Amino acid sequence: MATNFDKLAQKWRTMPMLLRLVTVNVVLFLLLRIIGAVAMISGHPGWLNAAFGLLRLPSSILSLATHPWTIVTYMFVQYDVLHLMLNMLWLYWFGMVFVQFATQRSLVALYLFGGLVGALSYIVVANMPLIGFASAGLMGASAAVIAVTVATAVMAPDYKLNLLFFGEVSLKWVALIMIGIDVIGFSAGNMGGHISHVGGAVAGFIYGWYSRRGIDFLAGFNRLIDRFANLSRNLRRRTAAPSRPGFSSARTHSSSQASSSPQASSDTARLDDILDKIRRSGYASLTPEERNTLFSISSNLKKQQ
Repeated sequence: MATNFDKLAQKWRTMPMLLRLVTVNVVLFLLLRIIGAVAMISGHPGWLNAAFGLLRLPSSILSLATHPWTIVTYMFVQYDVLHLMLNMLWLYWFGMVFVQFATQRSLVALYLFGGLVGALSYIVVANMPLIGFASAGLMGASAAVIAVTVATAVMAPDYKLNLLFFGEVSLKWVALIMIGIDVIGFSAGNMGGHISHVGGAVAGFIYGWYSRRGIDFLAGFNRLIDRFANLSRNLRRRTAAPSRPGFSSARTHSSSQASSSPQASSDTARLDDILDKIRRSGYASLTPEERNTLFSISSNLKKQQ
């Protein structure tokens, strides 16, 4: 059992951040579906409602004060199969393009930032005296996914996607169509959801606009995430059983030597130079040699992760 858990932990550590985001969404979906099935069979439907209450974002500020974690958990929760599929497909397609121009860490930061802006937009509008609306709560990755979509389209507006039945379409048109569909949806109900989507779109546009000018808008947000991650790792190390003397330090030393090889450093520096050029002048400014180098180094670095 411990061996299987170690294998899963190792697979998680080596998994690209994009796939981690997808995995968390899928796992929570399956967990809620299992709870729903058990609740129905046992005749306790309240169990599923209780699970929703712990994870979805409430529209009431007072409820949010007692469930502050939901401002993060809501953006990973879907219960409808079609909702999950559409969100994860958009996230994967645009996420794969995004990491060609930015880092995996930036993708996670943008996902969280878009979700947070979407959540704040939802809460603010829901509690406005003249505009406020009744809502059981908000859940779904849509605001975060739209942030990734819009940011990618702003960073590389002329990047082509080969869509079924349509052929090659520029990212800017795909993003505009998505936003247009959302705006039309305002009159079709789920006002809270659409407001959060608009918030996510604004967050994505801001990130993309700064990125095109060579500015990492979420650098501070990334550092905050790193602090939480380091705190979590330190807590796990304190509670973990001590390893055999000499083994851990030897493995760490070996790993450090491998990661600091001249070839890896050279590839990383070359990749940074190309990404800086993309941020300043766009993907179209790259020479054919630089484009080949970009994809080659990116593939090598992903294999080493």
